[in-house]
Amino acid sequence: LFGSTAFSILTGIDSHAVQAGLFGYNGLLVGLGLATFLDGGWDIQGVKTLVLSPFLGALSVLLQCVLGNLLVPAFKCPPFTLAFNATMIWFVLGSASRFSHFHVRPFLAPAISTLSTAADADPYTPSACAELHSLHVVWVLRAAVTSIGQIFLCGSWPSGLLILLGAVFCSRIMAMALFFGALQAVLLSLLLGAPCAEIEFGLWGYNSALTATAVVTFFVPTRITVLMAALGVFLTVILDGAFKQAMAPFGAPAGTLPFCF
Repeated sequence: LFGSTAFSILTGIDSHAVQAGLFGYNGLLVGLGLATFLDGGWDIQGVKTLVLSPFLGALSVLLQCVLGNLLVPAFKCPPFTLAFNATMIWFVLGSASRFSHFHVRPFLAPAISTLSTAADADPYTPSACAELHSLHVVWVLRAAVTSIGQIFLCGSWPSGLLILLGAVFCSRIMAMALFFGALQAVLLSLLLGAPCAEIEFGLWGYNSALTATAVVTFFVPTRITVLMAALGVFLTVILDGAFKQAMAPFGAPAGTLPFCF
C-alpha cells in the first residue's frame, strides 16, 4: 500500500484519485498475496518479501494506468484488480522455479486433476464433509462470511465479519451485495459439487462477492440490477472452476481473475 501510494504521488497521478484509494488497493492486494503465497515468516525469507512488496506495489500502479488507458476509452470498463493479478501471479510463477531467493508455499505445488466420473464418491457424504451435515445453515453462513474475508486473503469467518461490518460504514447496499453474492456462490458451488473444504475456507465465494458488489457500485440499484448481479455471480462461479483448473498445473493461484472476467 505504501509503495503504490508513494509511487502514485511521486509520478504526479491525480491527487483526488490517489486520495480515493484508486491507485492503492492493487498494491495492498499485492502485498497480501506475496505474504500468503511466498514462503517465509518472521525470518530472512519474510524480510525479503517485505523489501520486495513496495516495489511490486509500485509496479501495480504502472499496470493500473496502462490497463485503465486501454479499457476505459474502448470499453467504458475500469480495470478492477487486473493489475494486482498480473503483478502477483506472474511473480509467484517466476518464484516457483526461476527466482531462487524466493520460494512459494507447498500448497501451491503444481497438480493435474484426474478426470471426474459419475462413479466418483459424493463429495458431501457425512464422512467427507461432516460439518456440513452437523451444522447445515450455520456451516453455509460461515462459509459465506469467510468468503468475504478471503477478498483480503483472510481465511477466517471473524475476519470476514469485521470486513463486512466495515463495508456497512461505507454503504449498506454494498454490504448486502457482498454477503448475498458470497452466499449465492457458496450455495451454487455446493450444487455443482465443488470441494467441500475449499468452500468452507471461502475459496469459492470471494470472487462472486466482488462481482455482486461491482454491479451495485457501477449500476443504479433496481430489480434488473439484482438480476444482473445474480447472473454475474453464476458466471463467476463457473469461471472460478475453470481458472482453478487452468492454473493448477502451473502452481499459481487464480487470484481475482474470475471476478475481473
